[in-house]
Amino acid sequence: MKNIFFATSLMWTATPEEIAVYARNNEYEGLEIWVQQFSNHELSEWPNCLAAYGLKAVVHAPSWDLNFASDNVSIRKASMSELKRAVDFASSADLRDITVHPPRYTLVDHRSQSVARMMNGFKSLVSYGRRKGVHISLEVMENIPKELVCTLEALQEVLSEVNDIWVTLDIAHCENTGAVNDYLNQVDQISKIHISNKIGTKRHTPLDEGDYDFTQLLPILKNLDKPLVVEGYQYLPPYTVLQRNTEFLKRRNK
Repeated sequence: MKNIFFATSLMWTATPEEIAVYARNNEYEGLEIWVQQFSNHELSEWPNCLAAYGLKAVVHAPSWDLNFASDNVSIRKASMSELKRAVDFASSADLRDITVHPPRYTLVDHRSQSVARMMNGFKSLVSYGRRKGVHISLEVMENIPKELVCTLEALQEVLSEVNDIWVTLDIAHCENTGAVNDYLNQVDQISKIHISNKIGTKRHTPLDEGDYDFTQLLPILKNLDKPLVVEGYQYLPPYTVLQRNTEFLKRRNK
């Protein structure tokens, strides 16, 4: 399926080879590798797996418990260290696009300081990525408390200050199709799109279950000729969420 990838988080306890076999057998073009999902040994297996099964890949940096705009300097340093480690993996695996979540503010009264730290952090990551041959792609988040980049206006502020940063658009993080269209029409730096549905504030439901009609939306997204990454999470097999999404995509690919 041209330009259709899925996130490895949909098969959380599977091995790299098990994930690659599923992708190949179900005609996915590639994978989004979640770095925090795998041990260092498992990460080292990915280049051979991708080559053996003819798959492309992008990378998703660690995000849980990280915050490089935190008021706590130790948390900031640890967060940047983890993100740079993910860039190192992408570079070593010859993968050129890594999605990074923006940080959050700690206290509303300190929001301006957090924004400044975010800008400096992204500049540092872009510079580090450039040296490693990896593009940093900022993921636009859902509109929940403490998120710093969850609107088009906030994204444009980052893009105006941080040169050479790319954007990952997550459909489930948008409020509606109008918001999706605004991003698509006004942001040139989109490198890939995360696709999953939502039911109100419940994010990352299967493609055929939620507020979006992917029978209408998917052809529009396919015409953009960018990687479309099926997103979600399932810890243990059987990986029914991924299978449900796969069946939906195969029906739409006929």
